[in-house]
Amino acid sequence: MVEDLQTDAELIKREITRSGIRFTSRIVETKEDYLNALQEFDPDIILSDFSLPTFDGMQAILLQQELANHVPFILVTGSINEETAVEVMKAGADDYVIKEHLTRLGAAIRAAIQKKEIIRLRIEADEKLRVFSRAIEQSPSSIIITDAEGKIQFVNAKFTNFMQYSLDEVKGKTPRILNPGHASKEEFEGMWETIKNRNTWHGEFNNRKKDGTKFWENVIISPLLFHSGNISNFILIMEDITEKKKMIDDLVIAKEKAEENDRLKTAFLHNISHEIRTPMNAIVGFCDLLNDPELKPDEYKHYTEIITQSSHQLLSIITDIVNLSTIEAGQERIMANNLNVNSICSYVYEQFILKVEHKGIEISYNTSLPDNEATIISDETKLTQVLTNLLSNAVKFTNLGSIEFGYLFKNDTLEFYVTDSGIGIPEEKHDEIFKRFYQIDRSENRQYGGSGLGLSISKTYIELLGGKIWLTSEAGKGTTFYFNIPYNRQ
Repeated sequence: MVEDLQTDAELIKREITRSGIRFTSRIVETKEDYLNALQEFDPDIILSDFSLPTFDGMQAILLQQELANHVPFILVTGSINEETAVEVMKAGADDYVIKEHLTRLGAAIRAAIQKKEIIRLRIEADEKLRVFSRAIEQSPSSIIITDAEGKIQFVNAKFTNFMQYSLDEVKGKTPRILNPGHASKEEFEGMWETIKNRNTWHGEFNNRKKDGTKFWENVIISPLLFHSGNISNFILIMEDITEKKKMIDDLVIAKEKAEENDRLKTAFLHNISHEIRTPMNAIVGFCDLLNDPELKPDEYKHYTEIITQSSHQLLSIITDIVNLSTIEAGQERIMANNLNVNSICSYVYEQFILKVEHKGIEISYNTSLPDNEATIISDETKLTQVLTNLLSNAVKFTNLGSIEFGYLFKNDTLEFYVTDSGIGIPEEKHDEIFKRFYQIDRSENRQYGGSGLGLSISKTYIELLGGKIWLTSEAGKGTTFYFNIPYNRQ
């Protein structure tokens, strides 16, 4: 209270008490005491007389506006003319009460405090709104605000820059324009049901920009509520996760590939152990039998044939392992020279004609170029090994019928083929069989041997030669492998 008369101060306090307000007070009458009280006492309201010996109400209100304008100010004076009252109110006073009518002081105090509280709350709300607005505008995520019906009212700068739509282009429309047909009706109905029940929805959408570019977004939709609990708006926060999703998918694929490689390598170690032991056991066993002094000539010949066959089998396995090691180390190189593909076909045919006789299989080959046009520049060793690998598989998996191989001249390439009437390969395994260590039959009691490296090595060699390899096959109806190489001549 800025008051110089003790009796008036007592009347004012009595009236405040009578009106039911509990309070503590400090009475000041000089400018210095007033300034100290503003800082030390930190009042909730200032009651000030207008005329004091060394101070007055106008100075008090001006200081209040400068130093504590959040504190309500009521002028309580004995007499005041209308002009002075207007000046005081213009200066910032919340009300004035004539001392002869102190009965309205309690109501005036309550009204002034309530008014200041409303102003304070409004200032706080405005500040929060400014912070909220800045946060939305400067957010690194795209943000949409819709009305309670889901129609767009606002989008932030990130949305405009990323989605390429201006606010005018999307205002009044629903966010579904960003997802034309990419999400099912059931997904949208489930999302709408969640947010209509005042719950937050979180999910992913495959959305589309204005220029048609598709991308994946992580979307959070939350309802904004009135004090009554009714929904006023919805806010959508969207983050582009295309690269993140691709990275996760790549990691999953890499993990699955690594696990498959581990399974294949484990199978390979089991298989290769079996494949090496089988010919080695035969070699060691029949070598011991050759020491028998009573061995007959025909038995001796038969045993040496088995030893020779087992040695070739073991050498083939070791060759495959060495070739794989060279490929894995990235040291495989092309040794290009002049070669005659007709001569290679004839050489390979002579190798295999003896191998198929005991199985009762017919083998034949065809060439499409005369000898003088069949000379090309390529790697003879690798080409021969690919044909040998494919024919070895054909012989292994064919019990009846025939095998045919050769080549055709097509579009400046030589397209080789190896056709058999064997067991065939299921379509779902056409890509798998070119993987390292892969075998169609991985069971412990598998019927057909082998390291599972031949086709993988052949594929690598053909790609090094500048071609590609593929097949057509159906389970139980035979297989045809194809590969092509460039028709390079001097």
